[in-house]
Amino acid sequence: MTSTRLPDAEHRALITSALDQTLFVEAGAGTGKTTALVGRIVALIRSGVPIERLAAITFTEKAAAELAERARKELEKAAHGHEDYPGIPLDEQHLCRAAIRDLDSAALQTLHSFARKILALYPLEAQLPPDVQVLDDVEGLIDFRERWRAFMEGLFSEESPLRDPLLIGMALNLRPKDLERLGLKFHDNWDRLLDVEFEAVPSAPLSVSAVFDPLAEAMARRSECFNEDDKLLQHLDGLEGVMAALTLLQGADQLSIARVFLGLPGVSRGSGRHGQAKNWRRGVEPIRELLRKSDAAVAEQIEATRRAVLCALLPHIRQFVLDYASDRRTEGRIGFQDMLVFAVELLRQQPSVRRALHERYTHILIDEFQDTDPLQVELAALLAGHPDAAPGPWDATVVEPGRVFFVGDPKQSIYRFRRADIGLFNKTRGAFGSRHVELLTNFRSTPVILDWVNGVFERLFEFDRGNLQQAEWRSLQAPGAAGKQKPLRVRVMGGPLDLNAEDIRREEAEKIAGAIQHARDGLGYRLSDMAILLPQRTNAPAIERALSDAGIPFRVESRSRLFATQDIRDLINILASIDDPTDEVALVAALRSAAFACSDPDLLQHVEAGGRWDYRSPAPAESAESVRVAFAGLNHFHQRRWHLGIGALVEEVIAGRHLLELSLASLRHRESWRRLRFVAEQARSLEGSGVLTTLRQFVEWLRVQVQERAMVQEGAVVEPDDDAVRILTIHAAKGLEFDVVFLGGLGVIPWDNRGDVVIWPERAESDKRVEARIGVLYNYFQTTGYDEARLRESRQQRLERDRLLYVAATRARKLLVVSLFRKAQKDEHGPRHEAEKCASAECIAWACEAAGQEGVTWDWYTPEMPFSPGIQQPPPLDDSPEKREQWLAGRAELFERMAKAPITSATTIAHAEDEEDEDPGGEQSREPWRKGRAGTSVGRAVHAVLQSIDLATGEGIDAAAASQSVAEGVADQASRIVRLVNSARESAAVQEALRSGRYWREVYVGAEVGGMVVEGFIDLLYESADGYVIVDYKTDSARDAAAIDRAMERYRIQGAVYALVLERALGRSVDRVVFVFTEPRTERLVPDLAAAKEAAVASIEARVTRAAGAI
Repeated sequence: MTSTRLPDAEHRALITSALDQTLFVEAGAGTGKTTALVGRIVALIRSGVPIERLAAITFTEKAAAELAERARKELEKAAHGHEDYPGIPLDEQHLCRAAIRDLDSAALQTLHSFARKILALYPLEAQLPPDVQVLDDVEGLIDFRERWRAFMEGLFSEESPLRDPLLIGMALNLRPKDLERLGLKFHDNWDRLLDVEFEAVPSAPLSVSAVFDPLAEAMARRSECFNEDDKLLQHLDGLEGVMAALTLLQGADQLSIARVFLGLPGVSRGSGRHGQAKNWRRGVEPIRELLRKSDAAVAEQIEATRRAVLCALLPHIRQFVLDYASDRRTEGRIGFQDMLVFAVELLRQQPSVRRALHERYTHILIDEFQDTDPLQVELAALLAGHPDAAPGPWDATVVEPGRVFFVGDPKQSIYRFRRADIGLFNKTRGAFGSRHVELLTNFRSTPVILDWVNGVFERLFEFDRGNLQQAEWRSLQAPGAAGKQKPLRVRVMGGPLDLNAEDIRREEAEKIAGAIQHARDGLGYRLSDMAILLPQRTNAPAIERALSDAGIPFRVESRSRLFATQDIRDLINILASIDDPTDEVALVAALRSAAFACSDPDLLQHVEAGGRWDYRSPAPAESAESVRVAFAGLNHFHQRRWHLGIGALVEEVIAGRHLLELSLASLRHRESWRRLRFVAEQARSLEGSGVLTTLRQFVEWLRVQVQERAMVQEGAVVEPDDDAVRILTIHAAKGLEFDVVFLGGLGVIPWDNRGDVVIWPERAESDKRVEARIGVLYNYFQTTGYDEARLRESRQQRLERDRLLYVAATRARKLLVVSLFRKAQKDEHGPRHEAEKCASAECIAWACEAAGQEGVTWDWYTPEMPFSPGIQQPPPLDDSPEKREQWLAGRAELFERMAKAPITSATTIAHAEDEEDEDPGGEQSREPWRKGRAGTSVGRAVHAVLQSIDLATGEGIDAAAASQSVAEGVADQASRIVRLVNSARESAAVQEALRSGRYWREVYVGAEVGGMVVEGFIDLLYESADGYVIVDYKTDSARDAAAIDRAMERYRIQGAVYALVLERALGRSVDRVVFVFTEPRTERLVPDLAAAKEAAVASIEARVTRAAGAI
């Protein structure tokens, strides 16, 4: 049998034969990068290079372990004369055996581990104490915050020159947590602060006259109006309060002026629609211009002051960060980035160390070089270059041929946010006298998948041909011989939809679930052979719900908000109550958790029995047994905390309250087990390192993680009995492969560059200025050049986005299913692509079309999603011509009748008993988009936020609350709005809606009832096994149960009207109506819904009768 020669066979041979040449290997996805690196290692050892003279550097601990294991296997094969090494001489076999013996001590490790080894060899030369402690990410963050807190206290001290600017900044909505985010960004990149510049902005005092004078002139012109009913005149009259406030500011201090300026309403707001020129002697435009000038003066001064405050702070924060880095070196408590920086400094400044390491490591091999940053390549240059040569620019380093070996794939450079720089990769390709080698034969994917990948991604990449920040396209090639089975073509499903983002996500999720069922039941793949890859977690909740509805087991393997999950929140409340018996909120929450299972009636019984919320006092005998048992258990743990460490106590709580066993009630119990174990391990780790010493400190740390929505990588060990689909982000899937890949979540349009706080200057540019922005929408503190830098960064992220899609598509071995669900757009793809305003789904759809014109093939795919268990499937529709004619006739008759019917709203009917006549300024006269909303500004803002954010994760809540609070004129209520929104999100009704997977928000309903058209907006509607459920949010500040009872008397008819109208509109039953009160959070059902609907009909008919009588 003859073997097929690989297309890149000559280049592959160079890796193991050209040992005296510096090679730069560009290896495409699935071409065997690790195999090439291991082959080079074995060849060097066979040539007589001891393994302790090699330093093989890779990107992750997992990759390093895999590299060492594969090197061991290949060395064992060579040592025993395996058929893969025909004719290997005995002396080379002996060299391989020696290498196996020394493998565990060899430098086959991550870059940071290698840097740590260097520092351990030369601590004094690196100016480190002999006993160095390396802080992990959690320990480092806790230590940073302690130092940051002291730094901030110093800034606010009486003698601090920044005290006044800081106070003015805070009056203009500068938040301490935004400053901390900025400090953390500087801390994570502190080495870059050594060679950057900051914008210098002189501070200018806020001028009241610049605002007051044009407004005063406009007010003075009121006498020029001939008509006292003129709307512009009335608008000016309404500005008397603003004039009075500005008058009082004459001579005030800057802090007072800043506070008033921020709260000023826009005096020109609405003036463009008010007034008629004929009513004014000189027309209306001069007055409008004066009002705009006054508003502009406020906005410009606030913006300038915010910029000045930020620019004044930046140098001080830099100095704090650099001083903190110096202290860490002195104390010997360093982080991962410190190790790399200190190692490079050591080699740069100590010729003797450079010489010793040059002799110790004769060959440097770097894997995944596309993920490198300048420190890594400089470290390689310092080790490989001549030790007696003065260090200079790394790309000018003269390296002895064969000492360095690079392997990577620029098309897989997707870690720019971790300082990876594809421009550096392209620059290194020609450095060190290296020879360029290409590996293009892909051994992973079927030929049809490769054809699609080549056809689509060549067109995406060619958009940016010649850009040094984009990889040059190199087509992947199949090895040659085809398999026995006919390969499945790539399947593309979905397209542009005229729906909102949430509905699109739901539609996509259902289709993905259907496709998974087909792959399992129709094609015979195991669920564990499949993976759903997403660019980010935005679409994950919808997919999780769809899979749950379809009964498909799945496992999430990506960074997640672990601390926000209910099981961890319950554990935090239990620990908090154990630590502090006086924390009544934590105690009640702990009692209501599954760990103690006290129901609300149980808690009420405890209160009525005279019980206190303090478990140190025994519960009364009349209290519910569950409460008495829970009190005893909590008191036991409270006493045990004196005898146990933090980690041991956490583990005892988990075991004692059977939290692992309780998780079995969930289909995803394994994930709950991992989360609980993670928290226990963190307690052990933080206690062992001395970072935290008390339970209270640990509880506070956990609460900070919740507040800051901390992301945690939930690593999952795949268990043999766990046949489940894996859900991963594309970043998490890099380096992995799967038989079947579903690529989804491509319909999201990027808009804010991941919220960049700091944008660093490009390394190739002479301009060294750092641009920064902190704050929230409409309240940004930013440097002058930030917007321009953000646009530049946006371009780089778009290029990286294309590479990210390439990584995802090349994970598939046998079947690739690509989802292109997205929102329909009117503009062409090309301009939107150049403007960084298109979704990835648009890009792939365009590339598919272009590739299809040149013969690339795929299948359009429309899998069906089965109905959820427990939900009755509707009967098939009769779409015969006769039935359609009948329907059209009925529709025409209904339109004619409805055109004559009076119109009212659900809330108007509900208030009919309180208000005999309709309020002319009430709901009927409101803007259409406010119908059915709460009557207060805060209420409207809460409803708007609940309509727009992701209900499952709460993602986007802070920005949405800030935006809506400003829109409603209650900017100071943003934190309250967030609290009320979270109260609604965490309610049982909303959580049940999310679990249902079939829910809709802000649903308009309208139908004829008793001769009147009744309409309204339902806040949340979902489908249960028993019918539809209506959820209505109420932001009333009810103090107690009696107040809620009184409110329900008003809302009973409103809920009944919603149910009545919905049933008539859809012809399907409503099971129940739930009112969710947000403050305090309470849920009430409309009692006896059938009777309430009868009362609603009577009320509507009475209104029709009165209206007819009035006519």
